Amino acid sequence: MTKCFQFGLVLLALIFAQGCESMGRNFVGRNFERPDVNTFILGKTTSQQITSIYGKPYSETKEMLHGELVTTSSYYYSIYGSQVRSVYREAKNLACLFAKDTLVGYVWSSSFEGDSSNFDDSKITRIQKGKTAEGEVVKLLGKPNGIFIYPATNNKADKSDREIYYYCRWYTDINSYNYKTTTIRLDSGATVKDIDYSSSIRNDNNQ
Repeated sequence: MTKCFQFGLVLLALIFAQGCESMGRNFVGRNFERPDVNTFILGKTTSQQITSIYGKPYSETKEMLHGELVTTSSYYYSIYGSQVRSVYREAKNLACLFAKDTLVGYVWSSSFEGDSSNFDDSKITRIQKGKTAEGEVVKLLGKPNGIFIYPATNNKADKSDREIYYYCRWYTDINSYNYKTTTIRLDSGATVKDIDYSSSIRNDNNQ
């Protein structure tokens, strides 16, 4: 399991937990669009440029990540139809990671119908290390909903490597939700270097 993969799960769990604090309304946060790859340029886009598009973040944190200070600006929006704990009918999240005020990664997730970050994990077995190109990954799984470079990844030795990220989370009933996530590391030639897949069914009553 990569450090980036672990960080991504912790980050998204934190965003969901923040949403739980705002119960009592029919929505949490404000709506926003899926990131545009032409706007979210790793190593170039600044935090000010992201703020000019999405506004003030829902939350912001700072931490040392792989030896560098990384600021994470998080956006969150949810609509729910029940007051029972954290039962969300639909939710979306966006986390943008900045090092020295420059974008080094982002991850977006949505369970909204028509705007879902869901992907077909049955096709992951077709992806082979050292053989499958990024274009083929996109054909199999769709557009990634997260991309990371150092220091959002631990590939300091080869900063030309990137990690693309697929994540989806959805509620199945009042207390349970599923999630699945895939992190794929690409080398400088955009060929798969490593792949990490995980899925889980979780019950909130066990927390």
